[in-house]
Amino acid sequence: MSDIFISYASEDRSCAKSLAHALERKGWSIWWDRRIPIGRSYDEVIEEALDGSKAVVVVWTQTSVKSQWVKNEARKGMRRGVLFPVMPLEEVKIPLEFEHLQAAHLMDWQPEQDHAGFDQFIDDLAHKIGAPVSAEAQPKQIIGKDGASMVLIPAGSFLMGSTKDEVDRAIQDGVKEMGLDQQRSEVRIKPEFPQHKAHIDAFYLDKYEVTNQLFHEFVQQTGYRTTAEREGSAWCFVEGKRWKEVKGASWLKPEAGATVFDSNRAKHPVVCVSWDDAQAYCQWAGKRLPTEAEFEYALRAGSTTKYWWGDRNPGLRRVENIADESGKHLFNTIMKDYNDGAVRTAPVGSYEANPWGLHDMGGNVSEWTSDWYDKTYYGKSPERNPKGPSSGEYRMIRGGSWSRGPIDVRSAFRIWVTPSTRSGRVGFRCAQDIPK
Repeated sequence: MSDIFISYASEDRSCAKSLAHALERKGWSIWWDRRIPIGRSYDEVIEEALDGSKAVVVVWTQTSVKSQWVKNEARKGMRRGVLFPVMPLEEVKIPLEFEHLQAAHLMDWQPEQDHAGFDQFIDDLAHKIGAPVSAEAQPKQIIGKDGASMVLIPAGSFLMGSTKDEVDRAIQDGVKEMGLDQQRSEVRIKPEFPQHKAHIDAFYLDKYEVTNQLFHEFVQQTGYRTTAEREGSAWCFVEGKRWKEVKGASWLKPEAGATVFDSNRAKHPVVCVSWDDAQAYCQWAGKRLPTEAEFEYALRAGSTTKYWWGDRNPGLRRVENIADESGKHLFNTIMKDYNDGAVRTAPVGSYEANPWGLHDMGGNVSEWTSDWYDKTYYGKSPERNPKGPSSGEYRMIRGGSWSRGPIDVRSAFRIWVTPSTRSGRVGFRCAQDIPK
């Protein structure tokens, strides 16, 4: 659950939002956005969030002092000895039963500005519930054990998935643009709903997808044999035949022909690797696969639009390697009037970084995550650091690729496949926890 529960009147939502975001920037997880998951009651969710929090911050205003809901929540925090009152707007007469508790006076406080009262409030919180893991105290970039650059992803919250309107539009786009029947389009898109809030603790994520060169070093040091090498095949895109299982294809020979080194692809992302292969590499490197929630959070990088770069065609910007004008002879659905210059994979880092300094999150190759798939999981996902179902038949893949068009490179798009899948459009990157 969250570190801090914020109690406020609905009329004071904008004030509560500013306070919540300021506390999140300090590194704490915050429960304040009262979205209720489908199938659960308001009372049940509030009770669970209150019981699971380490502190209750009550926002006293002219409105909230009259709210029975706010007073009930404040009572619960007071009984536990973890109530922290604040007055962010104006001096108000606090209800009698709470008058003995000193409130933090934040009437002239502004986010991102120094304020003695706010600093004291933070110190008091830290003394009671422990100092947060501050992203600001961590280096912005590190080098992993495997030699790969990693970027610090700050703690924060975001809305994961798609709204009903967004889902409905994407389903119809699938019918019109991709030629899918209604049922097939619904199966692909509906698991993006319901949109829900997720809080992600700070972590490190590889700046680039794992390359053939890095994977080669792993194989050389460990003698590891991939699923494709053991099973004798992988799925490749064959011109005129689309995706086909090809004997002899593997990470080293993605088309069962020239090696990636003979064809000058050492810096391209490794492909034709299964979930087990990706997991084995991460463990060797002292890392792990990112969760599905971590991946979407890092992909969006603070954006709420269809793609991390916006809602529309990127035009002349070279943002991602996706199915576009350069691949129109291969694919039926492309991003029209956009040309990234690559038909298949490209060297990692060839395109713009997203706002958090990550490359190829929405293109080049789709990427394995740690999660199992369950089509109902979004409706019951925990708010803080969701890790997916405990078991399943399919693993989650996220992010667009060189063969995917506008619908499939949206930030919310989800892909699920069997863990043994090895394909010429799927690779991975690694995540790493911040040392405690």
